[in-house]
Parts: sequence; structure tokens; C-alpha cells
Amino acid sequence: MTSLISLDAELPTEETIPTIDFGLLVNGTPEQRSAMVRLLATACEDWGFFMVLIMMCIICLAWPMLHVSSCLFLFNKLVNHGIPERLRDEMLEAFKALFDLTDDEKGSYNGAHVLDPIRIGSGFNSITDTGECQCVRHYAKIMVHPEFHSVPKPLNFRNISKEYSDCTRVIGLELLKAIWEGLGIKESRDMEALNLSLCTQHLAGNLYPQYLNPGIAFGLVPHSDLGFLTLVYQNGVDGLEIMHKDRWIYVKPVPNSIMVNVGDHMEIVSNGKYKSVLHRAMLNREMARMSIVIVIGPSLDAIVEPIADLVNDDSPAVFRGMMYRDYMEHQQSNILVEKRALNLSERTVVRMRLENDEAEHCSHDAELPNEETIPTIDFGLLVNGTPDQRSAMVRLLATACEDWGFFMLVNHGIKDRLRDEMLEAFKAFFDLTDDEKGSYIRAHVLDPIRTGSGFNSKTDTGKCSRHYVKIFVHPEFHSVSKPHNFRNISKEYSESTRAIGLELLKAIWEGLGIEESQVAKAVKLGSCFQILVGNLYPPYPEPDSELGFAPHSDHGFLTLLYQNGVNGLQIMHKERWIYVKPVPNSIMVNTGDHLEIVSNGKYKSVLHRAVLNSEMARMSIVTVIGPSLDAIVEPIADLVNADSPAVFRGLTYRDYLEHQQSNSLVEKGALNLVTL
Repeated sequence: MTSLISLDAELPTEETIPTIDFGLLVNGTPEQRSAMVRLLATACEDWGFFMVLIMMCIICLAWPMLHVSSCLFLFNKLVNHGIPERLRDEMLEAFKALFDLTDDEKGSYNGAHVLDPIRIGSGFNSITDTGECQCVRHYAKIMVHPEFHSVPKPLNFRNISKEYSDCTRVIGLELLKAIWEGLGIKESRDMEALNLSLCTQHLAGNLYPQYLNPGIAFGLVPHSDLGFLTLVYQNGVDGLEIMHKDRWIYVKPVPNSIMVNVGDHMEIVSNGKYKSVLHRAMLNREMARMSIVIVIGPSLDAIVEPIADLVNDDSPAVFRGMMYRDYMEHQQSNILVEKRALNLSERTVVRMRLENDEAEHCSHDAELPNEETIPTIDFGLLVNGTPDQRSAMVRLLATACEDWGFFMLVNHGIKDRLRDEMLEAFKAFFDLTDDEKGSYIRAHVLDPIRTGSGFNSKTDTGKCSRHYVKIFVHPEFHSVSKPHNFRNISKEYSESTRAIGLELLKAIWEGLGIEESQVAKAVKLGSCFQILVGNLYPPYPEPDSELGFAPHSDHGFLTLLYQNGVNGLQIMHKERWIYVKPVPNSIMVNTGDHLEIVSNGKYKSVLHRAVLNSEMARMSIVTVIGPSLDAIVEPIADLVNADSPAVFRGLTYRDYLEHQQSNSLVEKGALNLVTL
């Protein structure tokens, strides 16, 4: 199965998705159990995902909150073969029969409140979906513990779902017991704090119908799950993909296994040691996919926070306490956007303690976005979605440009391979000697290739700790001569990002209500100016005493940025520095001074800075897209009137660029040159 748009999902090669033998975990020798506990810990920390072989288990070892009669019943069903294949098939057939019912037969379950014990619908949430959440699936969600619920039809659903829920709860709780053991925390204390005897368990059935054009929609968009663990069994049609090391991995289950992923509340109680996994469901043009999903979490009334044993001076709490019920209602009542629900529980302030001679560097703490979330634009929906989906993205893009001046772009189509090659090519360039870099050092600001340190090697006074190389790649393409593969890689990367940038600009003009052709002619977009930049911020022993890049805004319309996995970008939002933690596999985009100019101030170029890291080097690839160098850039005529007079005068892009790049970097100071 191919991934959405042009993202490639990979089969795991060098690393293999961990497989846990449940029989060895609950009935093996002490050494075998210890080996499984260690493997489980690695799976939770490195993958957030694993497969469980349910070949053999002893339910008399099940948790004491299960009734004896239930244990005896389950023992007969699970010994030697775990969850019987018969039971799994019956559960799939029961859900299929449920989906085949008429809406009248499904009755009041359609569109029920997110905390109602039974809900049936389509998409992610039938109540909140607006077209921005492009999920092609039908679902039934049923709460089965601590109180068991069931639909009245089909008639056999109650008995089958009760047996299936009891079996999977035993497995889930045994896995949790081993996970606590792997974390080195006391099971009894955590059971008391999280009310696991009253654990919340949901049983869900998902039906992803066959879809003629699976490249333009998801079965379920990238997201993480609430709760501790999610157990998934499917009907033999694959479609699950997980994010691992910034790559989408195609999951092909081991036969007779259950797929298990770590949820948000495991990340919370482990204080971030174990990460909830980002995953998505893909569609199939030939066959419908069905899955049975079990989500196991704490009691609805439990306040979930990091376990006390995992919090200390070296590892402060990164999440605040929050009731599971409140978290669930928030996550299930809002549009599904990756791991965004976790922001609700994150502690927000990350102290910078900058002691720079510029007051601006130390007057703000960097915060993680909390009540407001940095916008995420789905490029696939923008260019390949339905008219409604495109309109939703255009509106979201307009909000991002007006309120933030910054957004993250997902499903952009640039392959991991190309981005990694571009990073490696820049790294190889920075490793060259000064003699090899030759005439590029200390070149004029309008020379097509220049390399140096700081902001500008000629004008700097020592405030920026970075190395850079800047290359003009459009309308005329330039490249450094070494490393030898740089030309081909940079040409492909530049063409890909330019296509994305121009599509974004087309949508931005649409959001402003102005004709694309009018703007394209005014700023000569046919010969748009594009710079490709590589930045290297080396490790710095005292990162609080200096910046990698001082606060500034960018020239041009848009800046597209991709980094090597080491964070360091901060943006100014509502007079606070916001720490940017990119969505996996995304490109960060910020608005530039010339978008502020042509929009007559409606869209603001964003003030941003780069901070340093004491342990690791940060690298970023930056693409700046602007008007033609010879274009006179001024507010678009349609946006100027008696009520909204022009706030900027016209100036050629070339003159603006030379002024900004030839002087010391002072925030958005270059805009003063054209402000009326």
C-alpha cells in the first residue's frame, strides 16, 4: 500500500518492530520473563509500538480484580492459544453486522455525546468533523469497563463482545504490570493512584471502505491515542502505519499477533520516557479493511500525572495532573491533529535565562503553545482535496498568516530521502576547508553564493553563533562545486520547495480575496527569487549566554525550514517567545516582510530566533521565496482604500534585500525602510 500523496511508508529493515511473547511474559521462567520485560521497555521507549504473540497464558495469574468465575472461564478459552481465532473472527463478523444495520436500527447511538457509553458514526467524530478532518471510516465505540455496555443488535453482539473484552483486558493489564516493572516503579502504588481496578476500557470497531482514490484521503489521519495501551486486531487487510524516527513505517503484523501501541497517558505517567506513537490508517482501492480496537486507560475519575518515582531535580515533571475524563472529552470533542491533545497536559514554561546585553533576549521566557496551537496545514488537502477540504485549508492558512505568521506543513510530498541527502550535503560543505570554500567566503550580499559565520561576516559584532551558506537557486540556478553531489541534490530540493511555496502563495492570495494573476504580474512571480540556505549551529557550552540567531524577521514572502531533529527555533506570538516543537515529518513555514508589505499589514512577518544546544549541533535547511529582484513591492491595489490606506511605500526587492543583508540584524528594523 502506498502512502498518502507522495509520502513513502517504509517496511522496517535494519530495525524490526518488537514482538513480545505473552506466554513467556506470564508463564515463562524468571529469566524469560525478565527478557520480555526488557524487550517491552525498549519497545515502549524506542517505538511506542509492538506486536504481542498470544500463544499461551495462564489466567490464574490474572489480576485480583477479576472475579474467580471469570478467571476459570477465561482459562478454558485462553490456555495454549490465547484469544481463540474463533472469537476474533466472531467479533469481526459481529461488527460487520452492526455496520450493515440501517440508521433507524442503530437508533440513538448516531451522533451521541463523546462520553456516552455507545457511539456510532463516521470520520473521526460525526459531531465535530468539518471537512478539515479527512477520515474515511465508519466506527462504533462502546465502553465495556468498569461497566459493560452493548448494542442490542445484532443479537449475538453482547456475548461475543463480553468475552472479547474480558480476554483483552486480562492481556492489557498483564502488559501494564510488566511495563511498571520495566520502569522500576511499584505496581501497587500505581494501581492505587490510577484506580486500575476501575480501569476504563473501550471496544471499537472500525470499517474503512474500499476507496477508489486512496491517495487523497486517509482512513484515519495521523494521531496518537488516549489511554495507556491500544490493542488492535484486523481482518487481514493491512493499512496501519506508524511514525518511527521521523519516517512512516508500514506495519505488516506477525501472524496470530495483536498490535499494541502506547497511548498519551503512558507518556504522561512515565514523565515522557515512553512516547505515545503517532499512527495513521491508510485506505485500499480493492478491499475494505476492518479492525477491532481495545483502548485501556485509568479510571475516568483518576487524575493522571507523572509517577512520583520518575520525577526529581534532574527529571522535573513535564506534564501536569489532569482527570482522564476531562482529557478524553477534550481529545474526542476537537478536530484530530496528531498529538495535539497532549499540549493540554504539558507544563508550558521552558526557561531560557538569557543574559545577553540586549534586553530583548532576556525579557521573555520561551513557552510551549498551550491554549492556542500552532496551525498545521495539510498540503495534500490543499492541492488534492475536495473543494470543501481546500476551502478549509485556505481559511486555516489565512488564520495562520494573520494570527501567527507561522505554520507547520504536513503531507508536503518531499521525500525523507531527499531531505536527508540535502542535510548531508550541507554537512559535507561545512566540513570543507576554507581553501576549498574559496571565493564564497566574505562575498558581497548579492553574490549568488556566499558562506560565512554569524549573520553577516562583514557587519557582525559577535551576537550570532552559526555557520551558513546562502545560494541563489532561482531564476538562475547556482551551486557550490564541492561536495560533488551537491548540485544534483540541491537542484531537486529547490525545485520541490519552490513548487510548494508557489502553491502556498496561490492559496494565500485566495485567502486575501485577490486575483492570483494580479499579484503574480505585480511581483513578477514567473521569475521569483529563491535562496537555498544551510545553517549549522554548533554545540555551545553555555547556550543561555548567546543566541544561534538573534531575533529577526525574514525578507521575501515565505521561508520554508526543515531541521535535523535538534530543536531550537522560537517565534514571537502575542509578545511571548513560543518554543516550536515541529510535528514529525513537517516543514516549518514563516511569513516574510514582503508578505506583510503586499498584504498592506494584514499579514505580519513573524519575529523569530534560534537558540543553542549544549550537547548537539543543530542544522537547518532554509528556502526563502520572494518576488523578482527587480519587482517594485508595494501593497496590492485591491487592499488599499480610504479606510485602509497604504502603510508601505514601493521599493525594489533587490534594494530591500541589499539593505537588510548589509546592516546589523535588528529584529524587524528593515521594514522601517519602507514604512510610511
